[in-house]
Amino acid sequence: MAEGANAGLEARKIPRADCEIAGKIIDGAREIDCVIENLSVTGCGIRTEKPLEISGAFSLSIPQSDTRLYSVIVWAEGCKYGLKFLHPKSQQEIELVE
Repeated sequence: MAEGANAGLEARKIPRADCEIAGKIIDGAREIDCVIENLSVTGCGIRTEKPLEISGAFSLSIPQSDTRLYSVIVWAEGCKYGLKFLHPKSQQEIELVE
């Protein structure tokens, strides 16, 4: 996993829209609250209250739009994370979330 908030910027092909959306990380039976800070069809940036201890894929749930995005962490800095969606969404689906 790359370190640092800017680690993925050079490789990012699709810009992300800034937002402030409540989300939940679902990893097995655990649910962890998070805030989605930016979003695109291929990934997002989130922040949590405490550092995450997750390896592998998990589900990012967005309750306001009844959306689940299967994700992996691609970079971490403190309690901020860059996620890549394993099954990218369409622009229309992402606009419904925002």
